[in-house]
This record gives sequence, structure tokens and C-alpha cells, in this order.
Amino acid sequence: MPYEKEQEFLDRFHFDPKPRRVISPLTDGKSAAQVYIVRMKRSTAVVKIEKQKNNEAIEAEIHNKARNVIANRNNLASFIPEIIDYKTVDDWHGVLYQFAGNSKSYTINSALMEENDEYLESVMPLLSKFIYNWNEEHDDKSMKPFHLVKQTMGYRFMDDKLLNAFSELNVSTDDNFITFHESGMIFPNPAKFFTHESLWQDTWIECTIADSHGDFHGNNIIVLNEQSFSVIDFAEYQTDTNIFYDERYLELHVLMDSLSFQTEGERQFWHQLCSGLTGKLHEDPYIPNMKGSLILRTFFTAIRRALRDEFADEHFLSLCEPSYYLAGVAAGLNVVRKTPDPLKKFAAFIYTAYNLQAAITHEEVDLDLPNEQGTPLHWPKPLSASDYLLEEDIYSKKVNRLFDIINNRDLTFAVQPIVHLQTGKVEAVEFLCRDPKEILMPDEIFQIARNQHKLSSLTILGCEKLVTKVDAVKPFIHKGIFVNLEADLTLPVLEQSIKKLLSSKEQVVIEVTEYERKALAYVWRGMADEEGFSIAIDDFGRKQSSMEEVSTMKPDYIKVVIDDINTYGPAAIKHYMEQHKESSSYPFEQLEFVVEKIEHADHIKQAVNAGMQYGQGYYFSRPCLIDEVPVEEWLEGFYSKLIPSTS
Repeated sequence: MPYEKEQEFLDRFHFDPKPRRVISPLTDGKSAAQVYIVRMKRSTAVVKIEKQKNNEAIEAEIHNKARNVIANRNNLASFIPEIIDYKTVDDWHGVLYQFAGNSKSYTINSALMEENDEYLESVMPLLSKFIYNWNEEHDDKSMKPFHLVKQTMGYRFMDDKLLNAFSELNVSTDDNFITFHESGMIFPNPAKFFTHESLWQDTWIECTIADSHGDFHGNNIIVLNEQSFSVIDFAEYQTDTNIFYDERYLELHVLMDSLSFQTEGERQFWHQLCSGLTGKLHEDPYIPNMKGSLILRTFFTAIRRALRDEFADEHFLSLCEPSYYLAGVAAGLNVVRKTPDPLKKFAAFIYTAYNLQAAITHEEVDLDLPNEQGTPLHWPKPLSASDYLLEEDIYSKKVNRLFDIINNRDLTFAVQPIVHLQTGKVEAVEFLCRDPKEILMPDEIFQIARNQHKLSSLTILGCEKLVTKVDAVKPFIHKGIFVNLEADLTLPVLEQSIKKLLSSKEQVVIEVTEYERKALAYVWRGMADEEGFSIAIDDFGRKQSSMEEVSTMKPDYIKVVIDDINTYGPAAIKHYMEQHKESSSYPFEQLEFVVEKIEHADHIKQAVNAGMQYGQGYYFSRPCLIDEVPVEEWLEGFYSKLIPSTS
């Protein structure tokens, strides 16, 4: 029987009803996920199996919401198949979907790989209609470009993973402009323009905000016949997104899956293609000639024409162009952030730069930019097979260390003082988890735990261990102990963790640490009041936090990085609250502010002038291990360090 190994693996999931046999694969084996057409008793179905990313019940809930609530309201639910069953085996997550195709059905990716354009031209207008209409109601807005990209990327925006990706490519966040030797052009540097909001001056653009599939790539779109397709896997579903994001993400994703960037010719082709894809929307995109370009030309021309059918008014389409290009920027930065392949990472960065160039030079965007030379950037060296093996070996050792930490309860803490900026007294401390053997770096512990589905276990262990260490900092916690809890923990784990922390009998301040959108934002205030703890929003203004979140969560503290206090500090929040009195009954006077990353005396003066009450950073003290706290120094306080900047 064909596909015996696949069938054997499939049988482990015990789907109900049980798939009889695998008819054909829909993926090419290169994808981390495997998608199959399977035979049921008197029908066919589709199975998607991949390493578990999310809680499977939540994923099914999101998928059903997309189908039954949103798309059904817009009469497009037929393009989102129903989930028949979903199961998890070990670290594998499987979903069984209803299916209306046949054994000749294929994914968009396989169509491009095999240069199969059957149905493609006829299906693309339907697919475009789906992209721009399944998620209605839309919200037409005027937004600042910086905020549009930030809102579209959500928690991914300028997080550590993306900033590390820039470092891997030798891209500086200090250079305004960059060059690539294949093009001879000077480009705005995305790494600078989206870490320095002031570069955008007072620019506003027109945009449309809608719900997004979030992971709209070619293996999640199954072409059934010339009049139909199915869209699966809504696990990355998000709200309040640039309406063009799904299309631009699909565009870039299929190119990353289809193209190679090894040779000089392939790299020249990529520059020409990026240029062609960022032309005016009332024209068909220019696709240069190269092997495989015929099917790409068919695909992208069909997409562009379908887009023009959806946005038929040429003047309106021109008005929307900057937001279209900025959707490409968001898609590009997302791929830069997540792909491990250095060549694809750099190619995605080039794509991002072309889209940013198209956005800022558009007639609807009026920026007064300096006339500078660009910093040259070069393609990275591709990873060899031995490099990949070495990376896998290092990661495997780190995973083993994580399991060792959890199984042997081998976890310790560093603490950092939070200092009153008028008195210099240490009034609170922040607890930070550390690996005693220093195999796992501080920013790796929770990310690897998340990847290995051990975030809950690590969090609960951390809370249990922390309460045994509180006595070591008892003289310094007048305002409380600040503890980070990840925003994507489930409600039961949050409740269990908080209960354990409160058993210390000290005032607890929960720092809500950004990972994904804060789905539980609305419950924090009620939980805090009921249980008797305080709330702090950590890294406010970064990643996916927003002014609206202050009204929703009603925090006791807001922590802002020193570089962000003008945009997200007390004055900005007070102004927002005054402008939204009807929707925010939360009094500004109840808020206290902590400025983070204070590194020199001038930062103190800047923070005090901005109305910040507390500060923490290397200027006062680096995080020190809990058993090495300099008690006498902290008891004396840091008033002497305040005098130069407040006198």
C-alpha cells in the first residue's frame, strides 16, 4: 500500500472518525507541516500535522470563530473547511478538516513548485475576494506609518528575536540608509526607520484595518477546482491588522519557498523581482525572465488584477498604495525575524527595503529626509551542513538543560533594585530567573520553554522557588516584589502562579510581559483587586502594547524604557486619557511610572523632568544573584547618584 509510513503515523492520532488511508500528500516534504488528502468512509478529508505551536483547543476555537462568526457573516464560510477532529500525540498536533476537493487538488505552493497553472488564473480572483472580504467589517483609518507596521506585526515588532536577526545580518539600527551592490540604489534602512519613530516626522497615511489570517502562506491554501479553494490553519489569527498584510505575506512566503539565492544571477533576479513587485498598483507587476518565472508571472499578475477588481477606483487605489507597501514591510520583517536560513533572511530584508523605499517616496508621503550615502550591506555566507548540525547540537544541549532545570528544580534568581528618583531609596526589586549553570542565557530560558511546551511548568517552578528567597530582599520591598509573567500563559496557570507568589505575604507586582496579544487583558484588573496584587505593564510602547491597553488593564505601574518616555511616558498617557474620557474612567493620578535602562546621570534628569517616579538600570545596579545582594550598599541608597542630575 502506498504511503504506509504516513498512514502508520496518522493512525497514532486516533481521529474520530478514523481516516481509512492516505490518498496523496499536498506538501512537498520541505515544509515543517505535513498535509494529506485522506479517504474517509464515504468522503475525503484533509489532515494537517505539525509540531505543536499552540494549545490545540484554542487553535480550534480560533478557526471556528473565523469560519462560523466572521466569514459566515460575510457569506464566505464555504472557503474555510469545518474541523472534524483535532488531536495531539507527543509534540505533534493534528487537525482533520472537511474537504470538497479530489486527488488532483493541490496547494498554492505545489502549483508554483511544479509550474502547474491549471485553475490558478480562475481561482486567484476568488482568493483575492476572500482576502479582502471574509474579514469585513473593515475600519478605515488615518495612521502614522510607524504605528501601522507596529500594530500589524503585533508582538513580533522589534522584539529581541528581530533585533538579533538584524545583528546577524550586520544591519545597524543607527544607519539611516543602506545599499546593496546588485542594485546601485540607496535605500532607507528598515532597522532604523522602525526603531526611531521620529524619522517619520508628522506623516499620516490612509489605511484599512481588518482581521488577518496571520499565516496566509501557500501550504495553507488548497486549490480544489477552478471555482473553489480551502483555507486552513488560523492559529496565527489576529485582529486590527493592515488589510493588505495577508496578500503581501502570501507573496513573500511563496517566493521564499520557491527561489534560491545562492548565485549572483539568482540575487540579481531577486532585486529585479522586488523592484517589479513594488511598482504602481494600476499596472501589472514586472517579473523578469528566469527559470520558473513564467508561473510566477501568471500567479502575481493574477493577484494584481484581482486586487484592482476589488479596489476599482484608481484614485482610491493610489491613496492606498503606501499602506500596501507597508504591509510588505511588515511581512518582510516577519520573515527576517523567523527564518533560520541566512540567505533567505537577507533576501527578506532586501524585499523589506524595496517596500519601504516605495512607501516613503510615494506622492502621498511627505518626508524631509537627509541626503546621505548608504552603508553597504553584503549577502551572508550560507550555512554549511556541518554548521546546521552544530547549531542543532547546541540547541539540543540547551533543551536538555531546560528539562534538567525543571526536573531537578535547579533554578535561581537575579534581582535588580527599583529606586525612588527623589530619595534614592530602594523601594522594590525585580526578580529575574537565571540558570545556575549559565548554559541558558536569560533571554533563552522562557523562549525555549515555550518552544518545548514547558512554559507552564517553568513558570510554576519559578514562583515556588521565588517565595523561598524573598527574605533575602525583605528590607527593599516597601513597594513590593516585581515578577514577570508571560502574557500567553493560560488563565489556570496564571491563577496558580499568582496564588503561590501571594503566599509570600508580601506585596506582589505582576509585570505582564509581552509575547502574543494580551488575550486576557480584560481580566487582569478584576483578578488583581480580588486577589490583592498589583499590575505593571512591562516595556510599554514596545512590541504590541498600546494606549488602549492602559484603559483595559488599569495597571498600577507602567514601565517605560528611557528612550520611549517622550512617546509613551506620563505626558503622553495623560494626553490620551484626556482625549478619551468617555471610554476611560481610570484616573491618571493612580498610575506610577518606572523608567527602565537608566545607564548614566543624564537619564535621571530626563526621567524626573518627564514625571517618572522610579527607575532601574545599570546606573544604579546590574542584576545580581539573590545570594550576592550588596545589602549595605542598597540600604544606604543611591541618593548620591541623583544629586548631579537634580541639583
